[in-house]
Amino acid sequence: MAEEAASRTAPVTPDERPLTVWRGQVVSVADRVTSTTYSGKHRDHTRVSSLPEVWIADASGQEFQFTDLTLAGCRPGHMVVIVGDPAKNRVVGMANLTTGRTYYAPTLAILPVNAGHIMGMVVAAILFCGFAWFLSIAIFGEVRTRHSWWARTAPELMFYLALFFAWWMPEKLRQRVNRRTEALRARIDREIEAAGR
Repeated sequence: MAEEAASRTAPVTPDERPLTVWRGQVVSVADRVTSTTYSGKHRDHTRVSSLPEVWIADASGQEFQFTDLTLAGCRPGHMVVIVGDPAKNRVVGMANLTTGRTYYAPTLAILPVNAGHIMGMVVAAILFCGFAWFLSIAIFGEVRTRHSWWARTAPELMFYLALFFAWWMPEKLRQRVNRRTEALRARIDREIEAAGR
């Protein structure tokens, strides 16, 4: 049964981006506070953000510095394994060997079915049904001029098809993104397990 379900799902293109792994002991943890000022028409707005800044020392004593939200679970003295994506210059995962917890980058969160996802479906339904209405007018003319059974039924079928695609496309996209995210998280777990030995 599980094999049948696996064979029906679309194959996931493996994420082959090179990952870099560091293992070491946390030397120091601090907060790097940054502020960005935006000039508005009537007044300026300042956005203040804080990111953990972590220094780790590997087995040879060489120190490395990281600044990323994923590292919030670090404390001085903890042994950690950090997995980074050098192409994007960011941390994608961190395992705290001292506490036994693994953290992933916020961009690797599993997308749930929530209000935003439902709202995306509603917006897609409005757009697709609007296009179906325009297409039905272009092909079959005004409603009062439709005399044949097909001219009256085909526009309704177009609307039902538009509603189906408005549900199907966002859901398929969400599932595809989640499969890619799960594959990358599994790869990060393998890197962490190999470095944690």
